[in-house]
This record gives sequence, structure tokens and C-alpha cells, in this order.
Amino acid sequence: MERWKKILVYIEHPNGSKEWWINRYRHRIDGPAVDYADGSKEWWINGKHITDEVNDWMKENNISYPFNEETLFQFKMRFL
Repeated sequence: MERWKKILVYIEHPNGSKEWWINRYRHRIDGPAVDYADGSKEWWINGKHITDEVNDWMKENNISYPFNEETLFQFKMRFL
């Protein structure tokens, strides 16, 4: 039986930007996978760029980040 290992990587750049990766893909389920120093954010799940979809969902439902527990649950149900 072959086991797959998950490789989780968090990078904080000198300019303050932050990135989250899993198995060579940008990925984060509890926030944006890229948080730029200028405040802009990119949302990624398993290497799929979903920023536009997340921004539309947040705007339609009057949601802001960071998410509370209920909103995080809704996010996971919608995007995972």
C-alpha cells in the first residue's frame, strides 16, 4: 500500500507577502492562499484560482474576512 505524504509549505516573503501551499499547489481552506503586503488577497483551493468566485460570494452575502466559524463552514461547503 502506497502512502501519500502531504507537503505543507508556508512562505513569508521579505516584503510581508504570505503564501500557503500543499503538494506544489497553492491551497488554503481557512483564508486566502496568498496575502500580499499591499492587502490584496488571492483565494486558491488545490491549485484552482477561485478569487473571483469568493469575492462575488462575499459581496452577495455581505461577508468580510476573517471569517467566523459559521462563515468558515459555509465557505467550505461552497468551495470544497
